[in-house]
Amino acid sequence: MTRTSWRDLLGPWVISFGGTLAGVRLLAAWTGSVPNVPIAAVFSVWALAIALVVTALSVGPRLRPSPGRGPMDALRAGRVVAIAMASSRTGAVVAGFFLGWLVAGLLADALSSPYARERALHAVLCCLGGVVILITGAVLERLCIVRPPRDDDA
Repeated sequence: MTRTSWRDLLGPWVISFGGTLAGVRLLAAWTGSVPNVPIAAVFSVWALAIALVVTALSVGPRLRPSPGRGPMDALRAGRVVAIAMASSRTGAVVAGFFLGWLVAGLLADALSSPYARERALHAVLCCLGGVVILITGAVLERLCIVRPPRDDDA
């Protein structure tokens, strides 16, 4: 596996942003309004973000061997890296999706009603949650790199 680069995250972000923007604009032209961003989406995205942050905070100290504790085995670290890589890509998709929804809503009715402002607030909160997932996944991936032990004898 190679480390996740910004290019690996840019592709899913652009695809989800463009697809959502086009789809919501098409739906707005067809129905006359942009669909609502449910509050449950905000809670779901932030629950995932908080769970990932807690995972990063609990796994980080286990990766650094301390006098009373051995290092984390490579297989377990590999599993955490796989979760971290998937999380960073998921965060990019979620952030692109809700940013596309926000832009489509702004282009459609430009925050003209309380309903539109509430929808925009939900989209912004979901987008920020996606960014937290993306960043935490990338940091967790870099934390879990198992380095070979150094030879101090040489």
